[in-house]
Amino acid sequence: NEQQENNNNTPVAAGENNSPTPAAQPRQSRWDFIKSFGFRIVMFYFVTQFFRGSPKNNTAGNVTSPGSSIPGYTPGNLFAKGDLLDMYLFINEEEIYAYETLKRPIWEIDGLKYGDWSSEGTYTKFIEFPISKNVQNNGSLYLHVVVTKHGNSIDPDERESHSPQFVFSKSKRLNRYKKKVYKKTKNLLTGNTEQDEEYQKKAEDKLVELLSHWHSNMTINLLDDQSPWAKGSVPPPMDKCKKNEDETSKFKPIFDFEIYTGKYYPVLYLNDYWNLLSDYYPINDTME
Repeated sequence: NEQQENNNNTPVAAGENNSPTPAAQPRQSRWDFIKSFGFRIVMFYFVTQFFRGSPKNNTAGNVTSPGSSIPGYTPGNLFAKGDLLDMYLFINEEEIYAYETLKRPIWEIDGLKYGDWSSEGTYTKFIEFPISKNVQNNGSLYLHVVVTKHGNSIDPDERESHSPQFVFSKSKRLNRYKKKVYKKTKNLLTGNTEQDEEYQKKAEDKLVELLSHWHSNMTINLLDDQSPWAKGSVPPPMDKCKKNEDETSKFKPIFDFEIYTGKYYPVLYLNDYWNLLSDYYPINDTME
């Protein structure tokens, strides 16, 4: 009885838990951890793909040519380095080039080797040509440069030797229009003006005229480029340029693409950038 009483009177510490201690949880194996981590990655991938949308059907490395569903199209230059070319230059008053049977080129160069860096590659020619009354009275004058594969005719009527696929051209207006501002002027010593009556009348009316001017230099650059450009993939600012330097709102593409192969023609750049404005002189009835 005493033993039983002692057991009943044994003090119990506050907060002590008399419930049996649970068994220790088994440790997760490395393989289970890898499976769990891989499952999370797969779920994350499918969730992101769902919100991103369905993938495009284009296969990497295969480009479809314009107007064709045939895969395997390779973009690039229509002409290879070392190809022989013929160049023709025309000057007339038409903005858009069109071949005319009776119009002879003012200059013709045969057998130009494309992309040839071993030879001089520079040709210079001084040309005199007549201008019409229309050009003398503020009309426009255009240069047309036509290039074709060597031996290929630029005459569409010569069916046996003409292949339009290998003919490309570039045109540019030769004259520029500069503003002429009429101002009243007087000699500080005499107080009189040295201008004629017509000039004084225009000065009184504050007249501003656009007058045609001309520079004798034009540089033609045939650029050697074998970049794999496709239509619509040319990055700015190489995709377009100003149509004319004094027409800031009009642009034209730098690269022209052949319609069947999708390849681009060599770039013809008609360069008057280095012509100083002070070196332009007016075109009027004193010029022939």
